[in-house]
Amino acid sequence: VLWSLDLGWVKPYITNKNPSANMPYHNALHEAAVVVAVYEAAYFHNLDLTSTKALVIAAAFHDFNHIGNSPRAEEVFDAQNIKAAIAGLQLRNQHELIDDIELIKRLIRSTEYPYRNPPYDLLECILRDADTTMPFLNKTYALTLFMGLKRELIANFKLTGSAIDHERFTQGVTNFY
Repeated sequence: VLWSLDLGWVKPYITNKNPSANMPYHNALHEAAVVVAVYEAAYFHNLDLTSTKALVIAAAFHDFNHIGNSPRAEEVFDAQNIKAAIAGLQLRNQHELIDDIELIKRLIRSTEYPYRNPPYDLLECILRDADTTMPFLNKTYALTLFMGLKRELIANFKLTGSAIDHERFTQGVTNFY
């Protein structure tokens, strides 16, 4: 996917420079799954190269340096995660100009959860859906991802394990566009 779009620099940057690459859920695997999903959706919708590249870069960076399971997590909400993701994108942009940087930032902002606004356009719909469909790829994989996300939520919000169940989780994130 990345090489075909002349974005070969994305994978090594996301895996080697991303402080959250090994989080239980918001990790490099999640980023890669979202990248593949947006690429497939862009192909399905016959999007132009500019839109496809913007979607792929936004997908790769949307959870960059996500707070996840961290000692500072109780003070951080998703707005700070979005700021960190955009800062990671901007740091990378110092080394090589990324086309349509403002579009990519807007797309990243659209993934802030809970959502503040309905999606602005098809690109935001695609990115949001790709971000939230990862847990539904297959049952075993979904349970593994759910358990990782549950560990992050428990650490972030001091929740007890029984406060989050798989059924309530899936009901909360399946408002697809």
